[in-house]
Amino acid sequence: GEEAVEEEAPPEEEEEDYESDDEIAMNQRYDTRCGSAKISRLKATMEKQGFTVPEEDPEEVRLQQERVQRGKAKKPTNFEKAMKKEVSEYQDIMKDRLEKLGGDPQNKNLRTTVDPAEAVKDAVLKYHQTCQKMGKLYAFDKPTGATGLDMAERTKITRFVRDLKDEDPDRYAGGK
Repeated sequence: GEEAVEEEAPPEEEEEDYESDDEIAMNQRYDTRCGSAKISRLKATMEKQGFTVPEEDPEEVRLQQERVQRGKAKKPTNFEKAMKKEVSEYQDIMKDRLEKLGGDPQNKNLRTTVDPAEAVKDAVLKYHQTCQKMGKLYAFDKPTGATGLDMAERTKITRFVRDLKDEDPDRYAGGK
C-alpha cells in the first residue's frame, strides 16, 4: 500500500543539482541518501511497523521445477503472487499519477511484470515520455519563468527515455 513509513528527519539538504555531470558528487549524494546503513535502518523500521519484504522459498521453487520437469504447467509461487500484488498496487498508483500529469492514455499502459525493478523502470520511462510530450524536463520542477525545453534539456530527456528503453541493463555496469 501507500502507507507512510516514519523515518528520522534527514540532515539539511543542499539544493538538488540536476544539471551536474559530476559523477563523483552524484555518487556521494547517492551514498548519503541511499547508502547501505540507511537502507538497513529503513528496513528495520518497516519490519517494526509490520511491513515485510517477500522472499522466495527455495523449497517451493524446487517443487515447481520438479512439476515442470514432469510435464505439468508451472504454478505461481507464493513469492510470485505477493510480488504480482505489490507491483500491481505500485502500477495503479503510477497510472493515477501519470493521468493527473495529463499523460497520454496510451502511455498509461504499463508493462505486465512481477519484477519490481522492471515495473519501476517502465513507470519512470512513461513519466519521462510524458514530460517530453509536455515540453518539461521534470513535471514538478520549480517555475523559472521559462517555457519549454532548451536544447540541453531536450538532449537530457531524450537520453533518459533512450536509456530506460534499453533492454541491456548490463551495458551500464562498471562505468560509463
